[in-house]
Amino acid sequence: MTIKNNGNVGISTTAPSAKLAITQSANDSTGGFWISASNNTDFRSVFMNTSGVMSFYGGDTAGTLNTATLNAAGEWVGASDIAYKERIETLGYGLDDLLRLTPRSYFIKGAEDKRIGFIAQELELVVPELVSGEEGSKGISYGNLTALVVKAVQELNEKVSRMAGWLRFDAEERLCVDEVCMTKDQFKQMLLRAGGQPSPEASAAAVGAVQVVPNNAPGAPGNGQQAESAEPTATSRPEIAAGTTSDPEAEVEETATSTPETAPDPSAR
Repeated sequence: MTIKNNGNVGISTTAPSAKLAITQSANDSTGGFWISASNNTDFRSVFMNTSGVMSFYGGDTAGTLNTATLNAAGEWVGASDIAYKERIETLGYGLDDLLRLTPRSYFIKGAEDKRIGFIAQELELVVPELVSGEEGSKGISYGNLTALVVKAVQELNEKVSRMAGWLRFDAEERLCVDEVCMTKDQFKQMLLRAGGQPSPEASAAAVGAVQVVPNNAPGAPGNGQQAESAEPTATSRPEIAAGTTSDPEAEVEETATSTPETAPDPSAR
């Protein structure tokens, strides 16, 4: 051991360049330094190799010892080899669980940097495996959250794939179900007639009957033709006059047989 006049301490080196400098005797767990628990069995050995990777070897000696690393690019790499694991099962969490999570923004007490993430106690109610520690000092294994995200995306993709089995777009960008297709404008009109909430552009368009054209029908679009909405007829839904809120179709039409108003009875005064 070397102690310099400036207070730098060196172990296995005579020229320490920092307050504590250690030169390994070997580039493995025996050449670095160990931190042991009071039982002198559970430990972590920290050491470097010649590729710039710092390793953290050890763990709970009652289980399987493992090695996590900080690689040369400055990235933390968790211990994940199959040799460390047992009772492996397909993840039971999925899209519904992901949607139950509550992302938060927050400030750490005493700091002014805004952060984003989760609250350990809230996350624990949905995925307790991601939370560890005692009340007042709980932590989250954010890296393991990716397993839930991947499973949720897989479930979502399965839903989309099922829908894509019967819903498609043709070469003319028309929306098709089996052999029946419609344009974007026709789809908007269909939603409007069904009581949907149209965009301002769709609201300004005339409400005509949607002409849905099968691909194999005579005159169907596909040979340079475009499907058009049918022209409004006498039975088409009338436009609602500006400033009115009632639906013209809901109004009772007056006919020649309508009952006239009854004149006031003078004797009722």
